[in-house]
Amino acid sequence: MTKKNLTITEYAKTFDLSPHNVRNKVNSGELPAEKIRNKWIIQVDETEVSLNQKLNQPLNQELNPLLIKNLEQQIEDLKEQLAQKDVQIDQLLKQQDQHQQIIMSMNQNQKLLVESKRTWFQKLFGLNIMEST
Repeated sequence: MTKKNLTITEYAKTFDLSPHNVRNKVNSGELPAEKIRNKWIIQVDETEVSLNQKLNQPLNQELNPLLIKNLEQQIEDLKEQLAQKDVQIDQLLKQQDQHQQIIMSMNQNQKLLVESKRTWFQKLFGLNIMEST
């Protein structure tokens, strides 16, 4: 394996870390390094550096155009499904309003029915049917 010598700054750029964090790891002994003159040198495997650089490349450079088209189609499908769900929600809200109106109408009819069953005597003295039974 080929070894590569990196300074703290180079190591930080390569592995997408802050130089401050790398320096702290070196000082704590978590990251082995050797001080040459006034610079810390960190030895890493060449394969590790190239692999990490590939991982840090922007995704759009690696994506296959066919994959992009597929993802765009999936997004369009999801938008269509969302629109259909919105229509279903609107329909359910309308049905709920209709049911509430039916319930209010039934309550009104119940009051009218109760009122029609009261005798003239009960109406005269303001007695409720429920009180007299």
